[in-house]
Amino acid sequence: MYKLIIFDFDGTIMDTNDIIKESLNEASKKFRNSEISSDEYELILGKPLEQQMKDLSETKYEAMTEFYRQYYRANQESRTQIFEGVHDLLETLKNNDVKCGILTNKGRNGLEKGLKQYHIESYFEYYLSAQDVIRAKPNPEGIHKICAYYSVREEDTLMVGDSAHDIEAGKNAGVSTCLVSWTILNLSKLKKLNPDYIVDHPSEIGDIIKFAK
Repeated sequence: MYKLIIFDFDGTIMDTNDIIKESLNEASKKFRNSEISSDEYELILGKPLEQQMKDLSETKYEAMTEFYRQYYRANQESRTQIFEGVHDLLETLKNNDVKCGILTNKGRNGLEKGLKQYHIESYFEYYLSAQDVIRAKPNPEGIHKICAYYSVREEDTLMVGDSAHDIEAGKNAGVSTCLVSWTILNLSKLKKLNPDYIVDHPSEIGDIIKFAK
């Protein structure tokens, strides 16, 4: 049985999909005079914010980053929610003595606000944001740091996420990987990364924990 579950945050625990895409698109329209294409979304989603903006514009990324943050903060509370079943999953993991961590390319302020807004901060003793690592996902640095904090071996750890960066980071770190099918990215492409598990509902992660040997 896995002893540690490391979750991505946006798009995995929190349904921030619509507001993230809208914020990115508004920044693009303001500074590039064009909407973001489907291919561009596939390229940038899941990366740290500044890198997303650099991918969209090498010359205007700083202004785009600041605009995104202001737009996102103004709309965050009314446009985000925790995915159905996540609370029950976290309680299941707690009752089975499974440790929980978070590794996200999101900024720390946004992460902590989301944890507090939905009263789930008590389930996560340790979490890492984009500001807490030198090398973001898909680099395995953050996964190794979380495993070390909890004194859990990588082979006893499961990485859960909704993007290629999550699955690749898990594979690079030598942990098992789980893809959530409620991703807004191309699911068929993500399946080609061969995650160890693909789940359609958070409760299925609880089943993995109970029955994995």
